[in-house]
Amino acid sequence: MKRPVKGENIHVIGAGLAGLSAATALAEQGRRVLLYEASPQAGGRCRSYLDTVMNRYIDNGNHLFLSGNRAINTYVARLGSGGMITGPNRACFPFMDRESSRRWVVDAGAGRLPWPLLQAENRSPDSTILDFLAVRRLLTARNEDTVAALMADNKALYNALWEPLAVAILNTPPDEASAALLGAVLRQAFRGGAKTCLPRLAGSGLSEVFVNPALKYLRDRGTSIGFNERLNAMEFEGGRVSSLTISGKCVPIPVDEQVILAVPPWSASPVLPGVSVPARHCGIINGHFVLPRKTDKLTIMGLINGDAHWIFVRGDVASVTISAVSDRDEYRLDELAHRLWGDICVALNMENTLMGAHRIISEKRATISHDPENCALRPQARTAWPNLTLAGDWTDTGLPATIEGAVQSGATAATLVSGALT
Repeated sequence: MKRPVKGENIHVIGAGLAGLSAATALAEQGRRVLLYEASPQAGGRCRSYLDTVMNRYIDNGNHLFLSGNRAINTYVARLGSGGMITGPNRACFPFMDRESSRRWVVDAGAGRLPWPLLQAENRSPDSTILDFLAVRRLLTARNEDTVAALMADNKALYNALWEPLAVAILNTPPDEASAALLGAVLRQAFRGGAKTCLPRLAGSGLSEVFVNPALKYLRDRGTSIGFNERLNAMEFEGGRVSSLTISGKCVPIPVDEQVILAVPPWSASPVLPGVSVPARHCGIINGHFVLPRKTDKLTIMGLINGDAHWIFVRGDVASVTISAVSDRDEYRLDELAHRLWGDICVALNMENTLMGAHRIISEKRATISHDPENCALRPQARTAWPNLTLAGDWTDTGLPATIEGAVQSGATAATLVSGALT
């Protein structure tokens, strides 16, 4: 399906989720988009691939999102891929303590108000409903507040809920992580009650939900998509971007054309004179393991006092995540695989099961560090150059560097560019 395009070129640099979000939003308006991607494939840190050791399609990172994520919902509705998103019909989060083998579920139900939390069996161990009201501290946190500083006084609930949530959402140690950003996520999650806080996964894989449908959408609308096309430099003249150097070739930018820069901060910094970008990053280690048998049951479980922080089971693959990994942390991946498999076996009640095919993926710069000082360096989408707009989960979206933040940043960039062209 080729649709007529209007206006002059909009150059979108980067085909991660931020770039795809911006490009598809603009294509939906009938804009003429040129999309450049430095790697051979789209998706960036959010994609799937066939692992030849496991003989399974796996995601390069485990991403949990929520039913109330507005930007994601708008994006997948545009692409028609929302039906491939899966998850439970209740805001229900199972946990297990690896040391004590104690299990519990934090269950906020599925309605406007979290009535199930009034019952002790639906809360963290040794907690009261009044303990949960401490969430108000996060909702009113100042930019300089950290999660631990506000929430660690209630040790039981902190260890069983606030710490694992903070690590998962912010990918930063809680004694460093911004309480205001965690509060922003919780505010968005519960704005419609438990029904907007249902956990969600890309059931068929990240690429099938977020990437491949976007590429098809763009191609159907006449968008030019170039892979292995790396931005080497940007030239500025007369207070605007005047040209791009893409893989050694000069691309002139006439006065009526726009540029959206949707690349990681370490790629953006060298070409943006005088623009601050977050300098510190935190890593994530993901492990994927083939299980002895397939299950139709989707499992999402938080793990306390284990090596893994979260376990996800889809089909016959169990995936685990270690978040907030710093460059000071040292792991031998072969030894780590056995420890992670031990976590899986205990959590899934399959002890003494031999470990089969698996893959451990270490992403050293998975997200920016969400400490207040580093977050203060996040730039706005609008720049000093009227024909240059920024997009990316590392920009100042008001949210952490998550899928929702990335997609929202692309939508914001598209809106700003459309306004400039009107």
